[in-house]
Amino acid sequence: MRSRHREVAVALFFGAITLLVSPISAQTIWTDATGDWFTGGNWSGGVPNSAIDAQINNGGTAQIGAAGATAQNVTFGLGTSDSGTLSVSGVGTLTDNLLFIGDGGVGTLNITGGASVANAVFTLIGRSDTATGTVTVDGAGSTFTNGNDIIVADAGTGTLNVTNGGAVSNQEGTIGEFAGSIGTATVDGSGSTWTNSSDLRVGANGTGALNITNGGAVSNTDGAIGDFSGSNGTVTVDGAGSTWTNNGYLYVGNTGHGTLSITNGGAVSNIESRIGSAAGSTGAVTVDGAGSSWVNSGGLGLIVGFDSSGTLAITNGGAVSNAFAAYIGNNTGAVGMASIDGTGSTWTDVGPMYVGFDGTGTLNITNGGTLSSQLGYLGYGGTGTVTVDGTGSTWTNGSGFYIGFDGVGTLNIKNGATVTNTFAYIAADPGSSGTVTVDGAGSTWTNSGNVYVGGDPSGAKGTGLLRMLNGGTVNAATTTVWSTGTLEIGVNPILNGSLFFVGGTLRTIADTTFPNTILLGSGGIIVDSNGFNSTLSGPINGVVGGLTKINPGTIILTNTNGYPDDTNINGGVLQVDGSIASANT
Repeated sequence: MRSRHREVAVALFFGAITLLVSPISAQTIWTDATGDWFTGGNWSGGVPNSAIDAQINNGGTAQIGAAGATAQNVTFGLGTSDSGTLSVSGVGTLTDNLLFIGDGGVGTLNITGGASVANAVFTLIGRSDTATGTVTVDGAGSTFTNGNDIIVADAGTGTLNVTNGGAVSNQEGTIGEFAGSIGTATVDGSGSTWTNSSDLRVGANGTGALNITNGGAVSNTDGAIGDFSGSNGTVTVDGAGSTWTNNGYLYVGNTGHGTLSITNGGAVSNIESRIGSAAGSTGAVTVDGAGSSWVNSGGLGLIVGFDSSGTLAITNGGAVSNAFAAYIGNNTGAVGMASIDGTGSTWTDVGPMYVGFDGTGTLNITNGGTLSSQLGYLGYGGTGTVTVDGTGSTWTNGSGFYIGFDGVGTLNIKNGATVTNTFAYIAADPGSSGTVTVDGAGSTWTNSGNVYVGGDPSGAKGTGLLRMLNGGTVNAATTTVWSTGTLEIGVNPILNGSLFFVGGTLRTIADTTFPNTILLGSGGIIVDSNGFNSTLSGPINGVVGGLTKINPGTIILTNTNGYPDDTNINGGVLQVDGSIASANT
């Protein structure tokens, strides 16, 4: 959003406006119940013109059904007990300077049937804390044009309805300006539009709600939902053809509290977006239903939990996409949570996906949801946890995967879910921690390249753990377990590709059989039976390295094993039903 001290600027601006509408200005006051604007007898000082203020305060209704109505400023419901209505219909037109709809009392403006109202400056709907204002722009050709800003609920209660092809335009739009204000705007129906040439704030300091439904369209530069501290903003974009176009950034919970719901085919677009932007804010976005979409086209991409708390839920066929990158839990102290749930629910990230960049991030992909990205980082500098759960649930990375890059990363693949990438590093940096669990029949982690547990290709780094159980499958060209890494195997572990231990640990977490050939490097292998009785039916071979057995339980070797260094038993039983060719046992 543009940086400016809005409360001060608005207060000063409105102070100047007060002079414009003070008693020293020429004014005429509506005296009829319901009647024609152009009838002089309906006014205390005759028909208004461009040099005269007009007021409707007596509960009456002024009607404009012909072109050419003018006034300097128009006020509906000046005092706390006042009310007034203006109806502009058909070929009727009104040109004025300022509009106050509900200044201290109740004001209503209806623009219908192709009529038009044009303000040189701006409109306040529900100006004071005692005021209630309502504007309705209804029907094809009906227009409400403001040369400057429109504020729906300045300090009071304000409502803007744009329906059946009506059109509203202005510079900056605000719904719920000051603390305590309550503003609602609805843009409903195909052809209904609200065009903001500058920013749009839904809940600036107060409470704001924007509803875009049944093909309505809203556009602006930057958008903010819950802009300032203490504010509350809600935006709903519902139905096929309903669109909210942000030509700049979108903040859901900028420093306040924001909620965005995109449902039943609604569409939202922007450059960069931040959910839970500043410290103390909260933001939540839901993209629900087939055809519902959220497109983030540039900047830093999509950030869930920038400096505070943010959530993103993609459900029932909703679709989210972003350029550059995606971040869940961006900065220190930030908490981001995202979920992709249900068949057809998709998140397309053309760049890297960071879960726990410097903050805490959680991502759940469930019930057939899908994620695609270029790279995956879990625990880049913070704490990142991803669970991919259920048949059809997938995460596809076009390149590599880092689980614990400079933080703590956890990946869970279970109940038939799949994850694919090229290479993978589990705990790639000193001090980092990474865990991958592949659990359940059909659960598959496919690496077209190599996997390094407890380091990267150059050697041991952080603390890494790869766990396979209950038919879970890991595919890799070569899996290397460094001295800071552990491979845990439960019932029916499936590991395809070469397996290389360089001082790493093989730990059993159930009574199991492991058929893989194990190659040893410097430091050999530590076998931790962990209280279970298991069989290693594949050979253990190497030109360097030995075997050390630790902890209670039994390990049975049934193949021909050959390695040059010692075999040490530091706990439990090592049963050799095959053979060991080594220097010492």
